[in-house]
Amino acid sequence: MASALGFLVLAACASEQEQAPSPDATSFCEESPGSDVYTEAVTEYLVGVVPTPRRFLNAAGTDSALPERVLQGVQAKGPTYFYPGDEASRSVVLQKLRDAGPWPTLLLVWRGNTVQNDSTIEIYLAGHYVGGDEDGRPAPIKTLTFACDTMPWKFVRAVTDSML
Repeated sequence: MASALGFLVLAACASEQEQAPSPDATSFCEESPGSDVYTEAVTEYLVGVVPTPRRFLNAAGTDSALPERVLQGVQAKGPTYFYPGDEASRSVVLQKLRDAGPWPTLLLVWRGNTVQNDSTIEIYLAGHYVGGDEDGRPAPIKTLTFACDTMPWKFVRAVTDSML
């Protein structure tokens, strides 16, 4: 009986140790969100976006251009082209897209991000379709929230704010 009681006490202590956060776990929150957060933001942004984009555009040279960390996430989702600001260059890109096929093409737009109290970040993305049957159709503006408490940064929620 005494050995059974000793076993229960040891099991309870071990269980408490497993639940207590390790010192290393809290150090994740002291770091800024890494590229993986921005890549996951792209993935979460595309959830429910219809039609599903098969190609992407980046508004190069504008304040809506995707930061490098976001651009890497977009490139992982499909072919990505720079969408220049001047009309002549833009028409060349649009012709290449038409020649390649009728797949839905999304111009993904960076709307910024906000870091709150070093443990929450909100990333704002929007867009609209370019070319084909969907030309000019808006994609939603989404606020994508990530948080870090005692673990690495995790996706919390996506809120669709409105349409462009």
